[in-house]
Amino acid sequence: MKNFRLTLFAAAMSISLSSCLKQSYDNPPDLTTFDPGLTVNLKIRDLVKPLWGTNGAYRILGDSTIYGIVVADDRSGNFYKQIVIQDSTAGINISIANTYLYNDYPIGRKVYIKLNGLYITSYKGNPELAYNVTAGGNTVTGIPPTLQDTFIVKASYPHTVTPLECRLTDLSFPGPYQNTLIKLDNMQFDSASMNVVYALPSSAAVSTSRNLVECNNGSGTAASITLYNSSYSNFFNAITPSGYGTITGIFALYGSTNQFQIRDTTDVQMTQPRCH
Repeated sequence: MKNFRLTLFAAAMSISLSSCLKQSYDNPPDLTTFDPGLTVNLKIRDLVKPLWGTNGAYRILGDSTIYGIVVADDRSGNFYKQIVIQDSTAGINISIANTYLYNDYPIGRKVYIKLNGLYITSYKGNPELAYNVTAGGNTVTGIPPTLQDTFIVKASYPHTVTPLECRLTDLSFPGPYQNTLIKLDNMQFDSASMNVVYALPSSAAVSTSRNLVECNNGSGTAASITLYNSSYSNFFNAITPSGYGTITGIFALYGSTNQFQIRDTTDVQMTQPRCH
């Protein structure tokens, strides 16, 4: 009788353990197509347009909701404590006081932003959403990690955003293009910026600017734009190419300077022979 009871106990334990093991190894539910379907009552262009051409202007926002697709995250380290989103009308930078944001908001993720209680500022001339803004508009506090889910609602993934193909002359009025994914064609690094590291090490600098020029085959002065590279990016010591081709990235304004920022070096496709 004792052996029979032990056998029953062992069988019960086996069933229990099998059940636990099965639960532990089940795949998590697939939420990539989930969309909470929040009501969107504001387009990004309508949000940012009043700030075009300003520097330091800011205001607190009311009960509105926007949506956008993430077009830049912090995976490579070239963007820090921020993501950039855009809808079909415009884009905006979102300051978040957290790192490894790409785990929640990778490039291609659709997100809703509940604006009530957030600030919008023209930080150094570039529209940005933040949790708080000090007088002058050029010192911001990012959304705290504990409030990320309050303001930022994750939706479906992935989505593809096709970069807008531009010439540098198109960016002479930067407003509509700020914080959007842009592809520049016929571009190359100037002679001082080619065949060098993208950025100096963090022991020497926080960031390094390199100069991009538009290939004009010797017809007049080449148009140019500044490429910003973080010394904390995982490609800071990669070598800039000497050829020409295309470069994709986020266009922004910093003070009075037009600025370009890549997500990683796959955005740089300059394999054709250098132009003159």
